[in-house]
Amino acid sequence: FGDSPHKAAIKLLLKMQDDSYWFVRLRVAQGLKNQNSKEALAARDKLLKDENEDVRKAAKEIGKSISR
Repeated sequence: FGDSPHKAAIKLLLKMQDDSYWFVRLRVAQGLKNQNSKEALAARDKLLKDENEDVRKAAKEIGKSISR
């Protein structure tokens, strides 16, 4: 979804950031990797505090490729 040109895809990812399954939250973080919007960065901040280590690691990558 993160590479989709459709804005609705990003909105869907953002809605799933609170999913009860860690692997869904992981996919959200991975999907937002190349996003630098306020919403994506807010999701990153939230996912950086996730209980799952893999989710936190993936969240660290959100927005990085854009800011380089």
